[in-house]
Amino acid sequence: MVLEFDDSSEQAIKDSWLLISETIKALERAKDRLKPKVEEILAEQSTHEIDGYQFRRTVIQRMNYDKAVMREVLDADLFDELLVPDKTKVDTYLKENVENLGEVGNRLRKTMQPIGNPYTAIRLEKL
Repeated sequence: MVLEFDDSSEQAIKDSWLLISETIKALERAKDRLKPKVEEILAEQSTHEIDGYQFRRTVIQRMNYDKAVMREVLDADLFDELLVPDKTKVDTYLKENVENLGEVGNRLRKTMQPIGNPYTAIRLEKL
């Protein structure tokens, strides 16, 4: 599949950006619709060879360290440095308990610290 786009003007760039974004979304939806069919032909861990390709099922297990053991074996300062709060969980907790926390929630938000290097994202926003 070849997708050509026009970049000759700001209007053309905006139109091309929208077309590409919509195409990416459509392709992801199409791939999601194919996944059940792949599951059907994938009775075992992998399929037979199909024109030089093969579907293969891989089980991925993410791992993490046990905090209790870390606390036991590491220096307290190092433990604090290595343990990063889960921002999503903290945000959810603050939202659910905003009335009970009062000033504590405000203090936590005001003392947030940057993580990593900042990056720039370019988005096309509808006005």
